[in-house]
Amino acid sequence: MASHLLKLGTALLVLGVSASSSTVHSKRQASPELTDNERLLTNSISNSSISQYSFYYTQGLHLAGTNQSQAQYTADLWAEAGFDSRLDRLPTRAEEAVLKEDPVTGFPNRVPTFHAYSASGSVEAEYVYVGIGQLPDFERLLELGVELKGKIALS
Repeated sequence: MASHLLKLGTALLVLGVSASSSTVHSKRQASPELTDNERLLTNSISNSSISQYSFYYTQGLHLAGTNQSQAQYTADLWAEAGFDSRLDRLPTRAEEAVLKEDPVTGFPNRVPTFHAYSASGSVEAEYVYVGIGQLPDFERLLELGVELKGKIALS
């Protein structure tokens, strides 16, 4: 199990390590000194482990307040490897402040919002109002027999 944790930690931290060492080391320059934990993590990375953890963490619901099992799984892996690990509940604000007037949306040269990683094209479908878009909203719509597949969800 500890090896799984090490692979997970490495997969999660590899981008941070890569970003912090963006300069290329010359042959004359010594490699940076790593702590024991950093060395353990960097030596346990593989394409296979990254793929496995990527698959695991992209499955299931990702609505706020759901799928605590992923968080608990991660905390358990870290704890099994000897790291201090716990889950904390922190107060959050589920609502956003709303301006009575938003002058930005009235700018004549504004760039319309878009989803940067979506395919080009347009979408046409019936829409469904989903309340604030949290799990209980979707569960209630399903209880009422509202078909959600193939619809545009408006929140």
